[in-house]
Amino acid sequence: MLIVKSAINMGCACSKIISNRRKSPSGNKHREFSMTKVIPSTDSIGHIPHLSDYISLAYLGSGGFAEVIASKHKPSQTIRALKIISKNRLVNEQYDAGGILKECIILQKLNHPNILKFYEYFIDEDNYYLATEICKGGSLYGKLRKVKKISEGQVKKIMFQIFEAIEFIHSLGIAHRDLKPENILLLNENTFEIKIGDFGNACNFHTTSSMKGLFGSVYYLAPEVFKGIYNEKVDIWSCGIMLYVLLTGNIPYNPGSLNDIKKQVVETPFQLTHEFSYSFSGELEDFMKKILNVNPEKRLSASEALKHPWFDCGCGKKGDVKSMNINNERI
Repeated sequence: MLIVKSAINMGCACSKIISNRRKSPSGNKHREFSMTKVIPSTDSIGHIPHLSDYISLAYLGSGGFAEVIASKHKPSQTIRALKIISKNRLVNEQYDAGGILKECIILQKLNHPNILKFYEYFIDEDNYYLATEICKGGSLYGKLRKVKKISEGQVKKIMFQIFEAIEFIHSLGIAHRDLKPENILLLNENTFEIKIGDFGNACNFHTTSSMKGLFGSVYYLAPEVFKGIYNEKVDIWSCGIMLYVLLTGNIPYNPGSLNDIKKQVVETPFQLTHEFSYSFSGELEDFMKKILNVNPEKRLSASEALKHPWFDCGCGKKGDVKSMNINNERI
């Protein structure tokens, strides 16, 4: 088995950081953004939003086609995350019919306690700038690297919140398409409160049609993604793989090249056997088999998943989540 590491990304964009921002701004003096042709997404009473409202404080990290910087929002005197997306790494499928980045359009529709709060966005000739709340606990991936694996009780609290958020976005006709520990953020270092972030590969879907396109990270992709058409239940499969990774610290595929892993996902998609689940409770084993059903028609929906008996005991409802820290000790 492979100890968990950053998943190979199947998104459209390359993995380099925006070249002129490679070093962390935290090593330099605080820098004000001053851009031309900036288009504010919203107006507020007495103040027209502008990118120059933000002062960079620290480099937080990068993904397939973006980087994130902690920034001070001067009008509110609060700290926010500023996601900088290079236009030259985007493809047509990531824009809506009006030429606006789909991620911006989608984020404006989302208001849920377990989804990263979105404030505003700006555009210039080279980049999109998305301002969101900042999560001080980092990513679930970062936490997993430190602790190696997480107990079943702790994972249950995490997954309950994730499925509640997925149920919400699916009810709006939105699929995330890139669910993985790297995109699950911890509100702070001491609790299990999570926020789903990075909707860069998200899209709208309709119950009467299917989605297509290779988006996401290969380890977490459902096998039907490689067959050309799929529905929102690809998010459920991703949750099943993520659940296994959180519990074991392992990726359920043998290491290899991108093509090697794709072949495994298509030809021998991960299925839970006694070899993998000997330490799991009976309810957990049944739950994982149902969200990792190779047939998407038989795979649980997010709403069905939330009703599974695995969540009945210590189901991770908000009160329980907030009262427990990452080491399973009362605060």
